[in-house]
Amino acid sequence: MIGGLLFTVIMLAASLAIAPVEVTWRVTFWGVMAVSLAHSLLLAGLALSALPARLTAGLLKRLKIPADATAMLPRGEFFRALLAKEASFAFQLIEVYAIFITLGISPTAPDIVLTAALLAASASVFFMMPQGLGVNEAGVSLAFSMLGIAAPQAIAFGLIRRARIIVWTLLGVVLHLFWTRRRGNDGASGETPEAS
Repeated sequence: MIGGLLFTVIMLAASLAIAPVEVTWRVTFWGVMAVSLAHSLLLAGLALSALPARLTAGLLKRLKIPADATAMLPRGEFFRALLAKEASFAFQLIEVYAIFITLGISPTAPDIVLTAALLAASASVFFMMPQGLGVNEAGVSLAFSMLGIAAPQAIAFGLIRRARIIVWTLLGVVLHLFWTRRRGNDGASGETPEAS
């Protein structure tokens, strides 16, 4: 969540810098950026504080489960994970470019940045929607209307993004099946010798 909010801030700022955004939308972008930045800083502060460890320890104590839950998240780990998450979001720019090309549109850098920004912003603002149903499509529709691209292409863009989810899911299932069959053929059943 923190990574998505920060990516939203970065992409909206980039959009304001290089994309043709009307004045009324600029105010909205600044508002979403301010709320997203405040929210991400609040969440980061919470994640790096002792509060989660204390709450977990209190809950485990109340449930009478013996456990040492006093360890805090190391700052280095947190920032490495955050950096990796932000780097993974950079691939969204490549994905947006590839979908534009698939649709026969030659995008400019502002087209890609604005589309990615509105995808990120819509996902951050409407995070409570399961699988972002309709949210991504609304972000793409808004971006395409701001760029003067026809609505049918926005629908096609959204469908391609949804199809991408299915492709990655199927790839994961195939890899899982391959891995489990391979482990089964090697005789590695996951049991310890004492259990056999």
